This record gives sequence, structure tokens and C-alpha cells, in this order.
Amino acid sequence: MDERLDLLRQLCGAFGPSGCEDNAAKIIIGNINGLCDDIKKDKLGNIIALYKGTGLSDKRIMICAHMDEVGFMVTHIDDDGYIHFCNVGGIDPRVICGRRVVFGDETKSIHGIVASKAIHQQSESERRETTPVDKMYVDIGAKNKEEAEEYVKPGDFGTFVSDFVLYGNKMMRAKALDNRFGCSVIIEVLRRLNETGYRPEFDLYCVFSTREEIGKAGAITAAYSVSPDIALVIEATAVADIADVPENAVVAKTGGGMVISLIDNGTIYDRELIDFAIKTGDKHNIKYQLKRYVSGSNDAAHIQKSKSGVRICALSAPCRYVHSPSNAVNTDDYFAAIDLVYAMIKDMTITI
Repeated sequence: MDERLDLLRQLCGAFGPSGCEDNAAKIIIGNINGLCDDIKKDKLGNIIALYKGTGLSDKRIMICAHMDEVGFMVTHIDDDGYIHFCNVGGIDPRVICGRRVVFGDETKSIHGIVASKAIHQQSESERRETTPVDKMYVDIGAKNKEEAEEYVKPGDFGTFVSDFVLYGNKMMRAKALDNRFGCSVIIEVLRRLNETGYRPEFDLYCVFSTREEIGKAGAITAAYSVSPDIALVIEATAVADIADVPENAVVAKTGGGMVISLIDNGTIYDRELIDFAIKTGDKHNIKYQLKRYVSGSNDAAHIQKSKSGVRICALSAPCRYVHSPSNAVNTDDYFAAIDLVYAMIKDMTITI
């Protein structure tokens, strides 16, 4: 396996729902040690890594990707030892039932299966409707409440269990590609900067943010700390390039390169930076595409509004089945993302 894909595999496998990003953070810090001039963690757990420039420009450029993934929180353990839960982040209930999940942290890993009332016990109306989350439960194999409480307690967090798999025509699938994809891209860009010895005119701040899936609190505090002039947000976006979706409803296409956003539900992006991303892709023959639908939001929404304002651009992986156990991304889009972000950093000057 390409070592760049192996890094992504490690990151996706890390346990890290919102507020529990420490495992992912350890992998990230382990990979960027020696690549940056300074690395720190702030009070919200954001990793802020500085790659110093030549000093020709006093501008600060920030590239940001969030470390957290969607998940679950234990709300109650019943007398039979079943775990009741709520979602952490936006998860379609249709992708939850029957899935493997894990509750844990740095010291424990408790596996279970999401279940609900058996179909032969459901009424006709229940069979026609999606089972709501509050009617599901997790079976961890405990015989009663007392035994379950030896392993899990209310307030514990969990997430999907999913293997990193390469399949089909250059496709990969795993949990948490939203947004360990972006984290991996930033790490690979730092590696390439070090390999080539290139120092930009400006100081480059690489931010691995927390809590994006439940309100973007990490990114806004990091933006206040860094005080960037320009920020690039590296993300994953739903694309809808699947069966029976009309062409006018397709957001972008897997295999088409990184998705450059014009507008979404949280941000209107900087037109000059959009043009710069397009020109950079054309100049270096790197595939890209424009986001063709107003949907979603990401860390950019809060970074843009920090302090006196930040010029911002979002580059997203076209990703099928986001916020599920099986996010799916084309490997060519991953490699194109590394190429495009690196080229933008190299070509960005004080005139941008």
C-alpha cells in the first residue's frame, strides 16, 4: 500500500468522535514532529503547527482540517444491560441500525452492535418507517445493567467500527474519511515542503481542529489564536453522484478532483482565492471541480468571521456516504488534493 494511503488508514482507524480527538491527535503529532518549527495544543485540543516562511511577507496563512468524526454518546443503561444513546453530529438514522460500534477512549475499547425491535415484532406502520435513534440500543453482550456498568457508563462516547478497504476502480472506504482525509493531506503537504526544502514568503499555520461536527468550536478559537489573513479549509463533501440522482442534483463527482466551493450554507468564499485555486490547478494540470450545489457547512463558516475577518477558500474531497460507517473516496482525488494544496502554497505570493 502507498505510504500516503497507509497514513490515511491509520487516521481513519483512530477513535475520535467530537470531544474525544486525543487518539487522532497522537497520530498527527507523531507524524508532524520534525516537520514544523513549532507545535502546540490549545485549551480545546486543537493542534496548531507553525512552518516558518522566509519573512518576505508578514501575512499569516492557515490551512485547517478537523480531527473529529461523528459518533454517539451513552444516555442510559437499562436493566437488561442494553445501552441507549444519542447521536453526536448529524447521522442519518437509516445508516445506524445493525452496525458495529465501539465505546472507548485511550484506555478502553468496548464493542457492540446497534439493534432495535425485531422486524417480526414490529407493527405494519413501524415497518414502513425508519426506526428513530431513541428506539435503538447497543448490545455489548452484558447480561444485566450491573455487568454493563462495569464497562460503559452514561456520558461515554462511541463511534462506528469500520475497516479501511481499497475496492473497485481506485476507491477507498472507511469511517471518518470526513475528515481524516483533510488531516492526512496537510501532513503530506508538510512532508513535501520538507522534502523540497521550500519555504514560502509567509508563515504557514497548519491547524488540526476539534469539534467541527457539533458546532465548529475548535476552528474559531484556533483562528483567533493564529489571526490568519487567508485560510484554506481542507474537507470532505457529500457529492450525490450515485444511482437515480438526476444530474442537476449532483454536487460533484468522485474521481473528478478536489471540489472548490463557491458558496455553502455557512460561507460565501473569497472570489479571488477561488480563481487562484482554479488557475493553480490549470497551471499544474491538477484535476479539480466546482461545487455545483448550495449545501452543507464546515469550519470555514467560523474562521471567516473571526476578528476582523479572514479571506477563505474550501477544498473538499468528493465523498460518498458521509457520516456513515463507509465514507467512500477515490484515491486519485486524495493524491490530487495533496498536489493542489502544495502547489497553492508554493504559488501563493504577497500579491494574493
